Amino acid sequence: MNSYQIWDVIFKGLTSLGVVAALITACIGVSKYRYEKNRDVYVKRLNEVYAPLYELLIKQETFRKMYFPDRSIIAEPIITLTHTRLNWERFSPY
Repeated sequence: MNSYQIWDVIFKGLTSLGVVAALITACIGVSKYRYEKNRDVYVKRLNEVYAPLYELLIKQETFRKMYFPDRSIIAEPIITLTHTRLNWERFSPY
């Protein structure tokens, strides 16, 4: 092998290494984009759905503490759980 062939192999190897690095960078970029997109969806859901519900609960608890200080949260809860088991037959696709 002469020196031209050696340099040719080195340059082709560096070019291939650059292509691999570009592919890895692209995969990382796509992954970060998906993460941010999902994060935006979840933040929107929190702001539009759960934040008003928490505000309502806080208002109700504040009302209870102001007007009925002798009543406890455990004795008279705002929200009660009536069913602890789901009727899975209702959700069956068949």
